[in-house]
Amino acid sequence: YTDSGQAYALAERIRERLSQEDFIGNSHRVTASFGISQLRQNETILDFIKRADKALYQAKESGRNRTVRAA
Repeated sequence: YTDSGQAYALAERIRERLSQEDFIGNSHRVTASFGISQLRQNETILDFIKRADKALYQAKESGRNRTVRAA
């Protein structure tokens, strides 16, 4: 079990690590955006995924290369 705070911290570590790597050796850095959601009691999996997807799009729309928790 991972709560949203732990998932957020993990996504941030991954995001930061990716941005530090030069995978191809051409000085271009990889960025990533993440949407974090925690399954609520009595919530369907589809609604859970929709909230995570919405958070991902919020991350992208607010400048990319960031992590956003679903409301």
